[in-house]
Order: sequence, then C-alpha cells, then structure tokens
Amino acid sequence: MPTAAKLMAAIIFAITGYLTADAVRALLPESAPAKQLTVWSVVIPVNCGWRVIGKYVPRGGYAQRLNAGVYAMAVAVFFTVGACAVAEMIERSMDKQYSGPVEAILNMFGILLELGQLLLHPAPLAIMAVGAVSAGVLGLWSHRKWG
Repeated sequence: MPTAAKLMAAIIFAITGYLTADAVRALLPESAPAKQLTVWSVVIPVNCGWRVIGKYVPRGGYAQRLNAGVYAMAVAVFFTVGACAVAEMIERSMDKQYSGPVEAILNMFGILLELGQLLLHPAPLAIMAVGAVSAGVLGLWSHRKWG
C-alpha cells in the first residue's frame, strides 16, 4: 500500500542514485562505457527506498530510521553494482571478449570489484551517506506528518 513515507524515501533514493551515478561517471575512464549506469542507479534505489525504508517506518524513532536508511542504501548499492556488472559482462560477451562462460562470470566479479572501488571515493560516498540519512529521517517525518 502506498504511503507518504514510501514515496518520500523513493524520491530521495532516486535523487541520490542519480547524483551518485554522475559522481561515479566522472571517475570512470573515457574508454569505459556507462550506458546503463544512470538507469540502474535510479531504478534499483527507488525500489529499495520504497520497500525497505517504507517497511520499517512505523517502528521506532529517528535512530531506527537512520539505521533503516543506511541498510536500504547498502542493499541498493549491492544490487546496483551487481546489475551494472552483469550488464557490462553481457555487453562484453556479445563482443566476444570471453572464451567461455566461466571466464565471463569470473570477469563479472572483477567488474563488480572495480565499480565497488569507485564508490569508495569521497564524492560518491558522501552523496550516498547524505541520501541514506535523509531518506531515513524524512521518511519518518513524512509518516508522522501525513501517514
């Protein structure tokens, strides 16, 4: 059921995902394709904000909401980086860069680690931290105001 808290968390996570994708795109080398980075970086966090934070809003106060925001951001980062790694692996396999499926899957984990390391730079890390905290706090605030 749609609630104000779910909507607020989804909107904040969409903005956070878009800004994080922009910060990561600035760190990527020019040869690295980033076709689907923005799409995955918005769609998956919106879903995580809606489902994870929205589920935990009626329970507890602001400390629990901060925890829910950080947890939802961790889930969003995990699935977003995983989706981008799978998409990149499929794109490379279509270009016949792998000799077999095992090599493609192993390289996918390498891509996942490369993208994960890009998120440890200060700009994306700060954007994600502010987004997680604000989604948790504003989710609870909107639940108390309109929920």
